[in-house]
Amino acid sequence: MDSHSLLAPLLHDLYTGLHDDAAFTDFIQNLTQGTHSTLGAVLIQDLSNHRANSLHPFGVDSDTLTRYETEFAAENLWFKRTRAITKPGAVLVSDDWTPLKDLHASRYHADFLRHVDVEHSVGICGHMQIDSGAFITLCRSRSAGPFDADARALFDLIAPHWVNASSLRNRLFQMEREREALDAMTTGTFFADARGRLLRTNSAGERMLASNWLLRMQDGQLNAGTLADRKHFQHCLQGILSGHVLAAEKAVLLHDTQSMPVGFASFHRLSRTQQLMPSAQQEAKLAVFVHPVHVQSPLQLEACLMELYALTAAESRFVAVLHATGSLEATAIETEVTLGSARTRLQRTMEKMSVNRQSALLRLVDALARR
Repeated sequence: MDSHSLLAPLLHDLYTGLHDDAAFTDFIQNLTQGTHSTLGAVLIQDLSNHRANSLHPFGVDSDTLTRYETEFAAENLWFKRTRAITKPGAVLVSDDWTPLKDLHASRYHADFLRHVDVEHSVGICGHMQIDSGAFITLCRSRSAGPFDADARALFDLIAPHWVNASSLRNRLFQMEREREALDAMTTGTFFADARGRLLRTNSAGERMLASNWLLRMQDGQLNAGTLADRKHFQHCLQGILSGHVLAAEKAVLLHDTQSMPVGFASFHRLSRTQQLMPSAQQEAKLAVFVHPVHVQSPLQLEACLMELYALTAAESRFVAVLHATGSLEATAIETEVTLGSARTRLQRTMEKMSVNRQSALLRLVDALARR
């Protein structure tokens, strides 16, 4: 066996297997056969419950795998002997750590290995955490004998690539989980670079851009859908990118063409740690969250008023009651304040909501309540 001649096709299947399970299964099969092993698989060894999970098995039946995973992972003498020195990239050949006389004296051999004709094993560690590890595991029968120098040389060549592939595989899995979580959100989520150019969005964000009413793309940058909102939107976006966080402390109200509020946007500068998150991509400097307005109950209306106009809880309840009664006198009674206090509160809430008449305030709230 020429370890170097086998390496190139094996590495091709290993890295292709990051996005193609069939290729990774081919990698395990070809590595097993190329090293004259009896069986092979990727074992995820769980240290917290002393069980294991087998991936891409070759040369072993499902019943044997199930018995190992549920009954004998905790009895694995080879793993017990090497646990303390196991780290990513380690090539752990069983004969180096466990003499056959010790193996034959163990329950692991008597109750399991002997019945599946396995006497020799190698584990190549791809990643190791406190409570779990991932290993390319190959086994040989008694008649096949121990792994020879050529097989060991191949394992040493593959080990650093397996560590790299494991890291990439975990990162891709994390990216997929984060993408699914983002896509499940009703909030539009947008990631932009240091120049405000859009890098990525979730499904809700794509729908918002497609509708062109809450948001739109303008010269590669995210912008508000209506002309009246764009100056404030850009002021906050550019302010937070330049480090002037105060410019983006307040949410930006987004309006429709009739100047009725339909949502709001909040801006968040990403920390260095967040910039390295797969979901945010390495170049992302800014996250923009866009919340459409959905009002289905009086409590939701109050919460919406607090978010959109920075009203206090008392002020938002006052406005909601005023909308329900249509009368300032009835609202004063319902909220247990004097008529004079009600007039003062009305004036204060109108200022916050940028209207100058009670009728205009009620039309605004009515538009929100119908959404």
